[in-house]
Amino acid sequence: MICSQCGTEISVAQGECPSCHTPIPTPGQTTLVSAEIDLTMNVSPMTVAPGGAATGDAETIGNRRQVARRSNELGLLGRGQQFGSRYQIISLLGIGGMGEVYRAWDAELGMGVALKIVRPEVTSDPGSAARLERQFKSELVLARQVTHKHVVRIHDLGDINGIKYITMPYVEGDDLATVIKREGSLDVARSLKLARQIVAGLEAAHDAKVVHRDLKPANIMVSAAGEALIMDFGIARSASGPTAAGVVVGTLEYMAPEQARAGVVDHRADIYAVGLILYETLAGRRRSSGSGTALEDMKARLENGVPPLQSVNPDIPDTVAAIVAKCLEQDPSSRYQSSAELGADLNRLDDDGALIPEPQRVTRPLMVTALIVLIGIAAGTYVVGRRAVPTAPRQHEPMPALIADFDNRTGDPAFDGPVEQTLALALEGAPYITVFKTKDARAIAAELSPAKATRITPEMGQLIARREGLKVLVGGAIDKQGTGYRVELRAVDPANGKPITTTSQNVRDKAQVLNSVASMATKIREALGESKTEMAKLAAAETVTAGSLEAMGAFVHAQELQQASKFQDALQEYQRAVALDPQFGRAYAGIASVYANFKQPDKAESAYQAAIKLLNRMTEREKYRTLGTYYLNVAQNYEKAIENYETLVRLYPADDGGHGNLALAFTKSGNLPRAVTEVRKALDIYPRNSLQRYNYAMYSMYTGDFSTAITEATTLRKENPSFEYFFLPLAISRLAQGDTAGARDTYAQLSRVSALGASFATLGEADADLYFGRNRHAIGLLREGMTADAKNKSSSQMARKSVARAEAYLALGQRKLAADAAIEASQLDRAESTLIPAARVLLRAGQQEKALQIAADLEKLLQRGSTSYARLIAGEVALENGRFQEAIEAFRDAQKRSDSWFGRFLLGKAYVAAGGHFPEALAELELAAKRAGETTDVFIDDMSTLRYLPPAYYWLARAQEGSGVIAPARLNYERFLKLRTEADPPDPLATDATRRLQDLR
Repeated sequence: MICSQCGTEISVAQGECPSCHTPIPTPGQTTLVSAEIDLTMNVSPMTVAPGGAATGDAETIGNRRQVARRSNELGLLGRGQQFGSRYQIISLLGIGGMGEVYRAWDAELGMGVALKIVRPEVTSDPGSAARLERQFKSELVLARQVTHKHVVRIHDLGDINGIKYITMPYVEGDDLATVIKREGSLDVARSLKLARQIVAGLEAAHDAKVVHRDLKPANIMVSAAGEALIMDFGIARSASGPTAAGVVVGTLEYMAPEQARAGVVDHRADIYAVGLILYETLAGRRRSSGSGTALEDMKARLENGVPPLQSVNPDIPDTVAAIVAKCLEQDPSSRYQSSAELGADLNRLDDDGALIPEPQRVTRPLMVTALIVLIGIAAGTYVVGRRAVPTAPRQHEPMPALIADFDNRTGDPAFDGPVEQTLALALEGAPYITVFKTKDARAIAAELSPAKATRITPEMGQLIARREGLKVLVGGAIDKQGTGYRVELRAVDPANGKPITTTSQNVRDKAQVLNSVASMATKIREALGESKTEMAKLAAAETVTAGSLEAMGAFVHAQELQQASKFQDALQEYQRAVALDPQFGRAYAGIASVYANFKQPDKAESAYQAAIKLLNRMTEREKYRTLGTYYLNVAQNYEKAIENYETLVRLYPADDGGHGNLALAFTKSGNLPRAVTEVRKALDIYPRNSLQRYNYAMYSMYTGDFSTAITEATTLRKENPSFEYFFLPLAISRLAQGDTAGARDTYAQLSRVSALGASFATLGEADADLYFGRNRHAIGLLREGMTADAKNKSSSQMARKSVARAEAYLALGQRKLAADAAIEASQLDRAESTLIPAARVLLRAGQQEKALQIAADLEKLLQRGSTSYARLIAGEVALENGRFQEAIEAFRDAQKRSDSWFGRFLLGKAYVAAGGHFPEALAELELAAKRAGETTDVFIDDMSTLRYLPPAYYWLARAQEGSGVIAPARLNYERFLKLRTEADPPDPLATDATRRLQDLR
């Protein structure tokens, strides 16, 4: 077992600890054993936040600037000192009784890290040294088993000159204990957000068979963006071997009862700790006993339990109090039995802690709705609100299917299109089925047999299915039979042409044909492996969505037009569908999506609201699609969109559009790795989805993976040469890799494709000029481009060029022309990608009031991203006027709202400009440089903006120079000068960088 006071390994037979002489309870005793130990150098314990000062119950130096000033006095290592060949010390972050934590530069990884060392005197005893060695290795091994965005990873451990160390990422922020101490308590929305993130990270740990065993607020890092990260796995162990009875480890205040009694400990002890953490975020720091000591607190919890949360704070919702109470059950078997179960209950609550109502289910005869293509240029589905998560059906292997054109023997063209779309929707009621897009099937048919490309016959369908690796081919026929009709359906295995199942029905009139197709689709689904129980459940969720065959036909035609980018014609067809059926909710959503494309938000919102009122006429799958795209495209509430789409793809894992839009939501929220993961899932389901292939290239580019971006764009070019957008990631990634000639050649090709392609190419070439500081040449290109855009009546493209022209005028010192161009841009287009850079130009051109007015307009949008940029503009105004503290506070507030590249860059620049705050600046600017891929399209609006990157290298070098990290500073000055030495006119930053580089040499 482990000594409760000093952590020495001992046996019961010894009677007392040989190091500190603490008595050892004999077997059978119920004496409480305290074990306030921390195996990552902590004392009583001290937790070191990766991006903040050391905090906790031990000695704390709360302000990093104070720590930096005292580093030579207190720290074992001095600022600028080399620690081994790999690490260079930047500043001291914190000191505890056993160790110290430093901000350091890791030359091997090329990034800043938190370096935690153990003082040599602590390891002077051979036994203690061996124990610490084991504990360090345990932390490294267990932490590396857990890969999750809400878990801090360990980079390295080792021994340099007798000093043991461990490194982890440096993240700006505070630990949760400090946040609670500073703020007293948090509101319900913020507490639930942190709890969901903590539990998500914990679920990843438990899935990896790792139990933390020392979860507490001091071990939860809260980043500047408000994200929770679990750290310090120093006393974690594999869940496959729970802590044996008789061994007590952890922190007294957060121990589960079985943990405090030295009983067997498993993952449910972590769940108990989550309950205490959530309790404290909602009610403030918790102490059960009058003495206020940790030991008394633990005794009181064991004897009486924790006081009900609502007895401390009666405003806590019952639902939240119930979750906390279940986590804090004394008996582990009465708690949540898994972190996944706890996470599910947290996700059933909205931000106010209220239960999300179950979606309304209306059982009616199934008519139809079209299969909605969930891509950026196609008809979206839009809705507002949140709903509870229904139980996911039994999982099946995803089954992509192709629907051949029906053999319409009636002579009535009204059946052409709606019947196939009805079948597609009905088949996709099964979560594991996704229907291959008709447009792409026809494109393949044109390649295989141009003369027969007008129809997808069963024979052609079999060829397409074999080529694309699809698992089932479905087709059918409609015959006139007296006054009624006979409908047949069949499913075949395209690999061998053998039938899987066939079914048929006789219907009395035309109006019943679509009902018949939808009901027969259940037979197909059953034959493909869906149980009758599942089918009954899914059928109950399907409702009438179109009132006539004619309305359905207009809707299908509108979708085809929209997919072909014929938006005005599509709008007319959607409106015709609504005129034929005023209750056609999906058609209203189509109208909304077109208006959104036309940048007419008021009309889009009105159409969305009309669609929302008709939700009970949509299937369950459509409701989730609608909910997600409303949040994504209208409300721009990306967290809500993510929650919704995660539910959609859990219930319907073969929904490639769901995965694609989930990827877009992750992109908008700044979680680019998850975006890449989800878009790849969409492509795994449907490899020839051109838009998702384009998105994969773009998202890879945003992460800085330019090679993948180029590969995917090249693949898209081969698969679909008419999809001209592939030129963008190809050109921008080549420029980012230093292939300037390749980028310009790509833009030249794009300029020959179409008028829109020429407009994109001109802006891209001008951005490349601005990237190198060639401002005069860029202005000439942009003028020509704007003239062409004016002829094509493309105000948004004109605005993009006008704001870039404003930036070039500003670099030339022509402030009046710069301000005029910025104002012109803001009048042409009110998109964020125009307004934000326009405001930045205006404030530097002496028009600060107009810049602040744009900030106020952005604030009024009440969207997290917009309000974040509004705060950045306000911060830049303060910075321009030398109000450094006000600027830094504004930038930090912006980052809490939305973690943007500009936010990191501007905050780092402000720290340098404020003088002497180089370690803080270094943390921000290193991250900005690491996230350089985001500058390729910084506003995520399909436009090149690489011109914003070069100054980041200059300011990073300034921060590195000021922090004593000389070699990296030289490299970044050289990197900046390589881009700006030939600037026209000369870049003042380049002049300063040249002087500083000479001094460093």
